[in-house]
Amino acid sequence: CSTPPLPELQRQAELAAGRRGGASSEFTRVRQGEEALTAPEVVSLVQGELDEAAVVRVARINNPGLAAEYANLGIARSALVRAALLSNPAVEASVRFRQGHGDDDAVDIKAVQDLVDLALLPRRREAAERSLDAAKDRLTSRILGVALEARSSFCEYQTVMVLLEHKRKLADCREAAMDVARRMAEAGNMTALELAAFEQRYHATQLELAALQVDVKGKREAVNRVMGLHEDTDWKAKPAGDPVVVGMSILAEGADRNALDASLELSAQRSEIVALAKQRGIVQTKSFLPELKVGVDSERDPDHEWAVGPALVLTVPLFDQGQAGIAAADAHMQASWNQPGSS
Repeated sequence: CSTPPLPELQRQAELAAGRRGGASSEFTRVRQGEEALTAPEVVSLVQGELDEAAVVRVARINNPGLAAEYANLGIARSALVRAALLSNPAVEASVRFRQGHGDDDAVDIKAVQDLVDLALLPRRREAAERSLDAAKDRLTSRILGVALEARSSFCEYQTVMVLLEHKRKLADCREAAMDVARRMAEAGNMTALELAAFEQRYHATQLELAALQVDVKGKREAVNRVMGLHEDTDWKAKPAGDPVVVGMSILAEGADRNALDASLELSAQRSEIVALAKQRGIVQTKSFLPELKVGVDSERDPDHEWAVGPALVLTVPLFDQGQAGIAAADAHMQASWNQPGSS
């Protein structure tokens, strides 16, 4: 197989990596732990002989769904950090000027902290932890799915290539046999009916060979799609092992992966439902007690003396009683409960 020049491969790899945002290759790096790749590394892999591991690595870096799951994991981690933080205390200061009294102005300074926010901190942290667990489960499922899809597509391509090579050898043999049969028929040592049988087998093999060549092109395009490359990207595959053994391994892995995927999805949905239930409890608590702030209030009177005492700020839920927030939380729980595989 011929390999396109480096600039063309560079362009295709950058196009695949940056197609979601149109960014240059410097900004299309997807951070995936130790397997983080950049477009030049993808080019290096594609220029060499591809094996299953290389196909899986390229597929992981260029898969937009996997990149989205990593982004969701980052969002969940940020939410956990935010849930563990207290809200900032509120500080208020005011000055009241008295006309005609010079410097005899009243100064009022108040600092308060929301006790409701403090009391709900453990619930918020637990909900964020369960959301993070769900994000981890879905990321794991996506990684396994991308790897299996890449390996399956590449194995199918290698299997068809092995069949194509055998069919080519068979076609050469039948072409040689047909030539011998024609010479024998010309010498009168073979009947026309026997010669027609040789020709029929030869032409049937040629048709099968053409069908396999079309199948190889389709399988190759499928591998390119899985790797996130242009369908016409050219590359060379390493020689395949025993296609039967590899195919059986892929089938067994696929069955195990389906069971694991169902387990991971069930775990993710369970974590999501628990997180939503805790969030609903938070919303319900804040619906009848939105804010309860306590702190210190200090005031300097016109005689330049300071008075210090406790401060209490209570929000009365007259107009917004949290019905919309509770209804939204219930709807989110219902949607998560009714997701496929949750029952």
